[in-house]
Amino acid sequence: MIVAMNPYKNLDLYGVSVMNKYRGEKLRGKENLPPHLYLVAGQAYENIRKNATEQSIIICGESGAGKTVSTKLILQYLSTVAGKAGVGSIEKQILAT
Repeated sequence: MIVAMNPYKNLDLYGVSVMNKYRGEKLRGKENLPPHLYLVAGQAYENIRKNATEQSIIICGESGAGKTVSTKLILQYLSTVAGKAGVGSIEKQILAT
C-alpha cells in the first residue's frame, strides 16, 4: 500500500529521471527503492509482461487527495515503459489523435 498526498507545491518527485529508477530490471532491487507510484505501476507492468497475469491498481481517497493526479502519473509511467520507440512515444501517439 502507498499513501499519496497533495503537497500543494512541486516536490520534483515525478519526472523521467525518477521514472527511470523504477523501470524494468531495476525493480529486482526494489527493496532499496523508496515506496512510489512508479514502483506500484512498475510491478504491475512486470507481472503483465513476464507472467501474463492481469493486474489492477486501486486508487481511492477523499476529494482533493490526488487520485486524478496519481492516476495520470501511473498512466504516464505505463505508456512510457511500454513504448518501444522511446520515452513517451505511446503518450505522443495518443495525444496526436
